[in-house]
Amino acid sequence: LLFEDRKLADIGNTVKHQSASISEWADLLTVHGLPGPGLLQGVKDGCMSTGKTLGVLLVAEMSNAGNLFTSEFTQAVVNMGEKEEWAHTLSGFIAQSRVSQKPGMLQLTPGVHMAEASDKGDQRYTSPHQAVTEKGADLVIVGRGICADDSPGLKAEEYRQEAWKAYISTIQE
Repeated sequence: LLFEDRKLADIGNTVKHQSASISEWADLLTVHGLPGPGLLQGVKDGCMSTGKTLGVLLVAEMSNAGNLFTSEFTQAVVNMGEKEEWAHTLSGFIAQSRVSQKPGMLQLTPGVHMAEASDKGDQRYTSPHQAVTEKGADLVIVGRGICADDSPGLKAEEYRQEAWKAYISTIQE
């Protein structure tokens, strides 16, 4: 699957045109909930215009310090995303914790790093083990932990193994 981490956050008509283009090559797309349901309708309409599909991942929480997400905002985003009208559009949530109990909703946890707790700026990290076993991640999102490594392919495999080992520990309990 190809995952476009674009984090779209605009009015429905603008998102319609953006998602139509992205649907030509991507399988998953991140969007922010701030614009409301018009954004999700824009993705749906954009995909209908191309005959393609995109699984939408709705950003419900972020991993950086000082972000403006509140628990009330997160819950409002989850409530919007879980509505039946988006059942064939929404694939899950980007979050630091299990925000949805709805069957079939994926949780992707960003800010995963094996060696650091934070960067020199506002990024806060969690380990693959914590993301899966404590935060409920179905999938982990790793950026700099792989990209900044001298051997990114080997490092990606190391992250894959760590996340898989954590997952196995949750089903053996």
